[in-house]
Amino acid sequence: METKKDEKRSKLQNFLKVSTISAMSLGIGIFLGGELGHLHHTKNLDSAYINPNKVWMEVKDIDSDGYKENVLHYKGKSYLFMIGKDGKPECKDYCVKPSKIIVK
Repeated sequence: METKKDEKRSKLQNFLKVSTISAMSLGIGIFLGGELGHLHHTKNLDSAYINPNKVWMEVKDIDSDGYKENVLHYKGKSYLFMIGKDGKPECKDYCVKPSKIIVK
């Protein structure tokens, strides 16, 4: 059973993870676009790279567990943008399964 101190520590750790990923996302956006909020200059973009004008991110609680996730949107599909086990950023497919209702 988690104590209030453990619960606060867990929430702080999750906040720090989300903040880190959000800051990385912002950094990637600035790196790709050069200016905050204005991604452009894609005329000579190598075809192996994602057009930054077609990517957007949001932070939201997609599974209603009280914790927010970073969601990257590209070409009508959504991906989780997270830090992998090796500490590097990665995008992963996901699905949210609705809660089961158990009738007693």
